[in-house]
Amino acid sequence: MTIAPLPVLDGRVLVIAPHPDDESLGCGLLLASRSHKESSHILFVTDGSHSPERAGGASESARRELAEIREREAREAASVLGLPPANVEFLGLEDGTLAAQPERLTIALVDYVRCIGAEQLLIPFRYDRHSDHLAISRAVARAHADGAITATVFEYFVYSHWRLLPGADVRACVIAAELRKLDPGPEAATLKRRALECHRSQTT
Repeated sequence: MTIAPLPVLDGRVLVIAPHPDDESLGCGLLLASRSHKESSHILFVTDGSHSPERAGGASESARRELAEIREREAREAASVLGLPPANVEFLGLEDGTLAAQPERLTIALVDYVRCIGAEQLLIPFRYDRHSDHLAISRAVARAHADGAITATVFEYFVYSHWRLLPGADVRACVIAAELRKLDPGPEAATLKRRALECHRSQTT
């Protein structure tokens, strides 16, 4: 299967991340390899306060504490990837609730895209496995279809390996013409690894 290279993304690029760590998992190589860091932005949509949590649910205070930890980790990871602190924003919606508030989510995303003048958007894959990822993808698709968002939209994979699919890789089930391949250098791969290591609450 021949996959075309990802075109150079000029102008303001916005990664919409459902949770802190999705930006590094899905777009870490892209962000690390961009030369114009000042035009790279990340919007974290949820507070990440339900991952991980104890069986039966975490207390409100434990959730708030985890949300604060994950925000610090996300800011550290973004710094490793080279983004200016002012280019990292948090909506703070509760983890796991996006599917239940589609209108609020769509309005918030459209407002932020317009606020920074994003020209290229990177959003989770439309058939991803997490409900928050799907909710963002659908909200952006609706806004794009309605003309509320005019930026070019690319989708990124967080969960690319699904054991029940042929070859266990969802990318093998996508039409090759719809895929784009990024070929970063070794320095970008090292930065992505360092960024992932910043998300200690999720990786230890």
